[in-house]
Amino acid sequence: MRPVPCTDLRRNARGGHLPGARLLPHASLLDDGRLKPTAELPRLLSDAGLRSGEHVVTHCDGGGRAALAAIAAVRAGYDDVRAYYLILRRLGEE
Repeated sequence: MRPVPCTDLRRNARGGHLPGARLLPHASLLDDGRLKPTAELPRLLSDAGLRSGEHVVTHCDGGGRAALAAIAAVRAGYDDVRAYYLILRRLGEE
């Protein structure tokens, strides 16, 4: 398995976040460029305010960090997980 390069690109001119969104920085999910061990992920998501059984929709500016967060949520045991691709870019263009 190869590490996936993840860069935090905050190009969105509008800034801000979606109502009800919870912050989970993608870097907190990584250890030396790889997703942290599955056993650590439930605590990270819980610390970010997510609760077991909740519907989880991840989002970011470009999609890569949203995909990473969605994978982490699935590995942490969440079974209703979606990644919303490019939402922040679209909102910034409005």
